[in-house]
Amino acid sequence: MNPSGGHHRVSPISSATRHDDMHTIKQATLADAQTMLDIQRRAFTEEGRRVGKLEDGQDIPPLAEPLDSIIEHIRAQTALVAMNGERIVGAIRGVVAERVCVIRALVVDVDHQGRGIGSSLLEALEREVPAVDRFNLTTNMIMEGNVPFYERHGYRVYEVTRHSAKLTLAQMTKRVAQDV
Repeated sequence: MNPSGGHHRVSPISSATRHDDMHTIKQATLADAQTMLDIQRRAFTEEGRRVGKLEDGQDIPPLAEPLDSIIEHIRAQTALVAMNGERIVGAIRGVVAERVCVIRALVVDVDHQGRGIGSSLLEALEREVPAVDRFNLTTNMIMEGNVPFYERHGYRVYEVTRHSAKLTLAQMTKRVAQDV
């Protein structure tokens, strides 16, 4: 474990420039957790507004997730942040179990969306997670751009679950090509 609490390096993993927006991807540290949660809550605000409260009276999971959950992912799993200078503008987490990486909360600050940051984070996570057979994720179809975004990156819908009139979730997967 490194001194910042994460299991991985903290140096830049990748960098990208698009629309005059330079950003780098690095391993998240414990000091990044609160900012990651703040960005997650801002990024999911519109989705939460569209869905409303769930049947149990709770917010959608990304809005209800506690800080401790993000801290645990930074400590034990793969958590990456996108930096614009010294400012965190996006994050992604990958939870690995039995050769499957479940992508958790790919988020980009609303002021920085549409600049390739989400794509950079997704691609960096796919490179950083060792020895998995596939990546899985769940996304809410109420946000029209979610499924097409992941399809552009090679993911496909394998199941759709309708929980209510406003909550339909797409379970998506991407198989990893194995070296022969």
